[in-house]
Amino acid sequence: MLKRLSLLLIFLAVGQSVFAQQKKNNILFIAVDDLKPLLSNYGHPEMKTPNFDRLAAMGVTFTNAHVQQAVCGPSRASIMTGTTPDMTKVWDLQTDFRTSNPALVSMPEYLAQNGYETTAIGKIYHKGSSAPGHDGKSWTIPHMQPEGKDPVYGSAAYEYYQDPEVKEQIAEIESKLKAAGTKGGMREKVFKEIKPSVEGFDVSDEAYQDGMYALEAIKMMKQLSKGAKPFFLGVGFQRPHLPFVAPKKYWDLYDRNKIQINPLQSTGTDIPKIAFHNSGELRAYTDIQKDFDLDQPINEAKQKELIHGYMACISYIDAQLGKLLDTYLALGLDKNTEIVLWGDHGWHLGDHTLWCKHSNFEQATHAPLMFAGPGIAKGVKVDNPVEMLDIFPTLFELAGVPQHAQTEGKSLAPLMDKDKKTTVATPYAISQYSRAKDIKGYSLRNERYRYTEWHKNDYNSHKKYDGANIMATELYDYEKDPLESKNLINDPAYAQVLKDLKMQLKAHLEAKAVAASAAKKANKNAEKATGDSGVKNPDAKSNKKKEAASMSESTASVNTGQVKSEEQGSKKPNTAQQNKKAKASGTASSNKTAAESTRTAEGSKPNIIIILADDLGYHDLSFTGSEIYNTPNIDELAKKAKSFQVAYSSYPRCVPSRYAMMTSTYPVNEDHGDLSAIPAENSFIQQFKSSGYQTSYVGKWHLGDGNNSPKGLGFDHSFAAGTAGGTGSHFYPFNNERSKTDPDLHIEDVSETGKKGDYLADLLTDQTVDFIKKADKSKPFMAILAHYAVHTPIEAKKEDIERNKPQIAANSFGGRPEYILEGEGRNKMRQDDAVYAGMVENLDMNVGKILQALKDLGIDKNTIVVFTSDHGGLSNDGNKNQRHLATTNFPLRAGKGHLYEGGVRVPLFIKWEDKIKAGAETESIVLGMDLMPTLLDLALDKKLTKVDGKSYEKVIEGKEKWNDRTVFWHEDKARPYSTGDSKCSSVRSGNYKLMHFYEKGIYEMYDLSKDISETDNLYAAQPEKAKELTQLLTDWKKAYQVKHGKGGNEKPAKKDKTAANGKDKPKNKKAGQNDE
Repeated sequence: MLKRLSLLLIFLAVGQSVFAQQKKNNILFIAVDDLKPLLSNYGHPEMKTPNFDRLAAMGVTFTNAHVQQAVCGPSRASIMTGTTPDMTKVWDLQTDFRTSNPALVSMPEYLAQNGYETTAIGKIYHKGSSAPGHDGKSWTIPHMQPEGKDPVYGSAAYEYYQDPEVKEQIAEIESKLKAAGTKGGMREKVFKEIKPSVEGFDVSDEAYQDGMYALEAIKMMKQLSKGAKPFFLGVGFQRPHLPFVAPKKYWDLYDRNKIQINPLQSTGTDIPKIAFHNSGELRAYTDIQKDFDLDQPINEAKQKELIHGYMACISYIDAQLGKLLDTYLALGLDKNTEIVLWGDHGWHLGDHTLWCKHSNFEQATHAPLMFAGPGIAKGVKVDNPVEMLDIFPTLFELAGVPQHAQTEGKSLAPLMDKDKKTTVATPYAISQYSRAKDIKGYSLRNERYRYTEWHKNDYNSHKKYDGANIMATELYDYEKDPLESKNLINDPAYAQVLKDLKMQLKAHLEAKAVAASAAKKANKNAEKATGDSGVKNPDAKSNKKKEAASMSESTASVNTGQVKSEEQGSKKPNTAQQNKKAKASGTASSNKTAAESTRTAEGSKPNIIIILADDLGYHDLSFTGSEIYNTPNIDELAKKAKSFQVAYSSYPRCVPSRYAMMTSTYPVNEDHGDLSAIPAENSFIQQFKSSGYQTSYVGKWHLGDGNNSPKGLGFDHSFAAGTAGGTGSHFYPFNNERSKTDPDLHIEDVSETGKKGDYLADLLTDQTVDFIKKADKSKPFMAILAHYAVHTPIEAKKEDIERNKPQIAANSFGGRPEYILEGEGRNKMRQDDAVYAGMVENLDMNVGKILQALKDLGIDKNTIVVFTSDHGGLSNDGNKNQRHLATTNFPLRAGKGHLYEGGVRVPLFIKWEDKIKAGAETESIVLGMDLMPTLLDLALDKKLTKVDGKSYEKVIEGKEKWNDRTVFWHEDKARPYSTGDSKCSSVRSGNYKLMHFYEKGIYEMYDLSKDISETDNLYAAQPEKAKELTQLLTDWKKAYQVKHGKGGNEKPAKKDKTAANGKDKPKNKKAGQNDE
């Protein structure tokens, strides 16, 4: 164990290792201000942009990318943190995200924590919405913003103007102002008298800022390429932001007489006034006529001049981009450097009589987004709607850096190849814009439509979605009306489209409200930690936090606190072995009134489906951060569900964890008893059946046969159960030769029902769908689909295997080694097995089949759907079993068989669209044994008696937080040969987790809020906390009469003890057998 800890601690240290550093890619990060997709590679052949074309040929162009808010400060704060304006709390040009949400970490700041050299030139942040020094926390080398300077005409006046006549006028105005005693605000006073909107003087590129930015960026690129560290170089160009100033040669590229003004020279039809603005940014320029207004456009000659200026500025930036690309290629950086180029928003060029940005129209939210570099396909266009905050996780994946927990975006890396099968779900993009003090518009853009809602009373607050607050709505169809000339909101032909889009936007906003509430709480905690609104400075242990960052939001957001839980404060409840002695009360108790229970009438009871995966780790889903596996159906389920991010299995192996789930008790000792002997008041299945439910169990049971089978427990229907812990093969006939002689390896029904070519997960899903379709429509049903996937053997369909090979081959996995030492064996550190990836993705497709069946039957809204796993993924082997390992639980430690987080933390999503508000539950600690009490409570308002599991219905409703809960584990069957684990008892109380390897006499204690990888053992450093947790564990083990057996036992027990009912053991298999 010490060897393993030493190796992993070295790996997670400051540089992660020389090997890891060498594997990380550099990042060239190019921002262009106010750039709409008016480029030749975006379908505008009139534009002279050969270098944008060149970059497009080198990589991937996203044709439908949208910003979070169409104004510089909020947009850039979102891009740099991977979060929405409602999370950064930056909705204007003055707010600094470092003060409004000090818990946030910027992209370059996080890269610096991961060993990068970071610096930038030009406009990356907006100066008013970032900390001093253009956000000094982001840079290891100070940011630079050189002024434009021409060898003949000198520096540009106020960074903008080189025309001698303009400069002379400015000098005269300044002289008058100084003579009048003016001391401060000179720039603003000068600009009230002279501020041209355009300039095309015959000067060098370097006469304006962007030419100087390019020169300095080239110098810095050369310097950084010689360094030992990977680098992040930001280059932020100012144009085509107003004023439109560019050297004359770029104006000469275009004939103004051929420039066309926008055909929509009005505010359109039925578009609400709140959608517009008064083009105030343009009005600040002294050569703009003052009488233009909505529906009163600027004169055509001035429109053409402004459009001409905008086009010239784009070509000017194109030339600077060409210089960067020349240097990039000359230095050989195309082999190890990722490029991203983005615009911070679009720009109105007279459409709707609007100018500038500041709206939720397409012209304002739509901006260019392009990637190039190693591992990225060349010349590819992607039409999926994506968001600019997706840049944050995408760059981390491309560069080989662990993901950061705070991001609200998704990595677009799966879209950056020519294989359309490697994808990520991007059904829509969301933009927003704030009007006045208390009005906010949210806009959803999918591939064809845009739907916008304007909400009142929701500017600085994070209130729940309220339809009564909607003051205006808009709907546009881009196939029929690309100019957004008519609002279709009242068109009956679009009623269903409107209904669907409204539902999507509502679900999105409700989920964001939950996240915003959590952020607000985290922000308060950060302020408490610092004593003010600042960010706590990183300490010597900060490098451990970066690994926690690649965990989902749950890990770092659990609040501290030590309060005794209900489990700790009560005596040991009766387990299945003792239930025979307990007095049966006949029915489950309910503390709710008859009036409150009216929803349990026969017609309104929800259906229930539980989908239980086998050996699926927490990070084996794209929703929870997988680097490889693409699970769009489970992701979609999770987005509509309450997703528990601190959910645990009750045991890190199959039989005890499943026993805990079926009985709602701690699986503390190996002799679990006769399931058929559980009294009705303690049996979830009997309670559902007595309330009229039809019940089915399909798939892996592993708890025995006869009295210990699904039907023995009480299920009406059973298929593919039995004592088997796994399948002989995932392909027909499933049961192999060994299963013919060993009943512990035999799966019931499947060989008789299946046919040649069948895959087991498909067969089990079809059986469950068949049960659902044939169920009595007048009664509710409860169905459990327990897959044998993704348990060994690792087998998948050919097409599912091939789909992932290119992506795996291109992934450096953050430079992690394939294995490190763990326990008595090895721990895998990469998700690099294409066969396993195929199994996961087939599982996902089968989840999709279930969800579609519910939808087809019209019962999806009133069906509770649960998705979870029996324990962590199999990522470990032992000292005598160099088995093939297919996945990793990283950054969680270890896997199946171990009581470290990788062995017991599981995904858990509970969806009930009629009742449960979707969103992430990032703090509350729940166990597998809690599931059935919770479902019984949700569906029937009933309580199980004399069980250990607790209903977390109030957690789901947002009425309780279980962040300070105390929970326990005990594992008395070590598997040093097969999975490398040792006998252990463990307690988690609040943030702290204590582990006692009692045969070895070793204690370990971790603060999971800071150290999710469990590398920093605090047992000696915090003796009082260690004493407290040790006493909790000791008291629990005493109350539960926990056994400490002698020696390890890798084989199934040969001798059974007395059954739970006190009689001789029935002649059937029972729980505890064949537990692999």
